[in-house]
Amino acid sequence: MLDELIAQHSLEWLSPAANIAGYHEYHSQLDHYMHSHKCVLALTAVREFSVRVYGRGWDRIAQSASASHVFQPGRNMADSQDLYYTRFGLIDVSPSKGLHDRTRRAMANGGAFLSSANLEDSFSDIGRFDPLFFNFRPEDLPEKCAAVLRDPEGHLDVSQQFAQRYHDRFHFKDFVRHIEVLAKLASPF
Repeated sequence: MLDELIAQHSLEWLSPAANIAGYHEYHSQLDHYMHSHKCVLALTAVREFSVRVYGRGWDRIAQSASASHVFQPGRNMADSQDLYYTRFGLIDVSPSKGLHDRTRRAMANGGAFLSSANLEDSFSDIGRFDPLFFNFRPEDLPEKCAAVLRDPEGHLDVSQQFAQRYHDRFHFKDFVRHIEVLAKLASPF
């Protein structure tokens, strides 16, 4: 998306070839804004549902949020692990096309989830897992939440089926090996 924006508006000074540091800084800031906007859209969409929101930066939003929303401070990953062990349902706004680490941890602990990840390129039959994924059309997330509440066991079953398929396709050891390769490429040593 950023590359298209640069080309469309003739921002050659921001292209990776001309200014790699500026490109990454701009990309990072744009990603932060988009993710924040998506999070607010998702939270607004579930006004009628009881939701616990964990994380930083929600102070302004919490002031006008639904009374059914409870805001709690973010925690370190290790300190939040109990949320996954207790198998709370998770609504996760993925910062990119792929699954976020939070969703992967929920899946690894057998928990239910809803995610904004777009995995059409990864699974030819992703449609069968449609109940797990939402987009940002106004009615989509509330409809998915209502379906979960109507049949929580069915939703958990679909979540666990997907978790197994995802694990079979993208084993965590392969992910770690990929990170090691990338780290070696980036390392000057």
